[in-house]
Amino acid sequence: MRREEQRTAVNRFVAVLIHQHLAAHYPERGEPFRDRCMVIDPRAGEIVAVHDRLETHIKRLERACGEVANQWESIEVPKDYDGD
Repeated sequence: MRREEQRTAVNRFVAVLIHQHLAAHYPERGEPFRDRCMVIDPRAGEIVAVHDRLETHIKRLERACGEVANQWESIEVPKDYDGD
């Protein structure tokens, strides 16, 4: 994957996280508009919104979080970590 494609993919996941945050914390306002949950990336000159395939992106994020959770206990805390 080229760097530009990676950047767009990351921006799309951030847009999905924005959508999920709004849905979870403001349910009284209804389902967030997918095309309004966006990342504006001036360096790349693009605006990336959730649009379609929201469910696919959510499943990918859940799998990634699951992988982190599975490894969490085996991660060693750096010796110079002060807890902040």
